Amino acid sequence: MRIVAVLGYSGSGKTTTIEHLTSELVSRGMKVGVVKHIHGEHTLFDYSKDTGRFVKSGANPVVGVAQDGLHLFLAGEDLERALMLVRNSSPDYLFVEGFSTHTLLRGVDVMCVVCAKTEDEAVELIEKHTTRSIVCVTGVLAINSKKNEIRGIPILTIPDDTCKLIQLISR
Repeated sequence: MRIVAVLGYSGSGKTTTIEHLTSELVSRGMKVGVVKHIHGEHTLFDYSKDTGRFVKSGANPVVGVAQDGLHLFLAGEDLERALMLVRNSSPDYLFVEGFSTHTLLRGVDVMCVVCAKTEDEAVELIEKHTTRSIVCVTGVLAINSKKNEIRGIPILTIPDDTCKLIQLISR
């Protein structure tokens, strides 16, 4: 399993990048997992509906079975547990959005994609993560930039360069 951390601030293009990578990889027959850091009080459950009411009442775990798949809630869990759960489904690729400073994502086997809105933001993120394997810069910046690289790291435009990015994360 290849783990790719997608780093960037809100609105920088992280979700769009993961969405295009996932679609392309799945079309090639690959299995893709995603772990997303959800900030604040946001939840996937509507607490006024049955499944959300079970969560609110303290049930743990709660699994909702729907036509589109299983919806799992585990209280008090963290990235380590999420990675273990995803690994059990044996994806070829695992994209992690968020958790940029988590020690579990600092291994040499974790590649990083930086998503940024501006060149200054990209430089800040590159400098913040100098010890990590950053394969490219993309996001909102790539759409507006006339540059091909920042600090020796290629700038790729998604969706146009999705296949190039797949080549970089597949090495």
